[in-house]
Amino acid sequence: MEKYFLKSAFRSLMFLAGLANFIPTLSSPLVWASDFQSSRTSALGGAGHAAPVLTDAIYQNPSYIAMIPVRAMSLNYLTYPVGVSTGPFDAYDSYKNNYNLAAQISSRESQVQYGIGYTQRENLSNINAVISIGSTDQFSIGFGTKIVLPANGLGTNLVDLNFSMSGIANEWFRAALMIDNLVESGQAMGLYREVTLGTKFNLSVIQLYLDPLWVPSFSQSNWGYELGVEYPFFDYFFLRLGTFSNAAIPYQSQRGDGFGTGIGIMMPSFSVNYAYSQVIQPTASFAHHFETTFYF
Repeated sequence: MEKYFLKSAFRSLMFLAGLANFIPTLSSPLVWASDFQSSRTSALGGAGHAAPVLTDAIYQNPSYIAMIPVRAMSLNYLTYPVGVSTGPFDAYDSYKNNYNLAAQISSRESQVQYGIGYTQRENLSNINAVISIGSTDQFSIGFGTKIVLPANGLGTNLVDLNFSMSGIANEWFRAALMIDNLVESGQAMGLYREVTLGTKFNLSVIQLYLDPLWVPSFSQSNWGYELGVEYPFFDYFFLRLGTFSNAAIPYQSQRGDGFGTGIGIMMPSFSVNYAYSQVIQPTASFAHHFETTFYF
């Protein structure tokens, strides 16, 4: 088992490292944000890196997949009004309808877990592929790559990497470290390296998520945060509320401040979630986010 684990981990790491060798020279600007938030994440204001649920881990914290050994597939739909993007593609704007499909392959029989996600935006598509390696029940590490594919000749392809690790201290506290855009291959467009410290506090009645973040290369404010509260009731239902400051807004070409709220139903084999996200500044807007996930 140990020999198989080491061989699988090595091959996976070599695959991700190999992708980095094909990062092209960018000849034209890309939209700022290539990240994705699920309905649950959006409702929590972007927080939850220390304990993402199911396929959320692909984007928030790949290392956590080893902590949730299930197979899952999710479908997400995001809609928001025209005119809220401040990036280079304003002239290309139409009514925004973004889609995401993600799958996670994880089981207790293997120490190496996998996840992949595909996001279709109005002007580009993203592919996120990650692996998670769990050394113990309390600690795991993860590696991932993101591939940005601009539509209609609007730019050349872009590849970047990320690293994460998760730790469970006890029943009431867990933490995670996520470093996104390690290579900073898209720094010219604002795809800066971002370091997020995710924390989760189990306060019995509620789950509190506090995720301070640091963007060392960002020319304006380097610090921000995402803060969320999740309240479970009637066994299968969840109420969520979150806020964020100087954090990435996936459907806008900038960082900003705002809040989110939402509700979710998590049954034994599927979940359904809805979120409303409100951006306060610098460009006021709102978004509706719908999601369904099947898992076993």
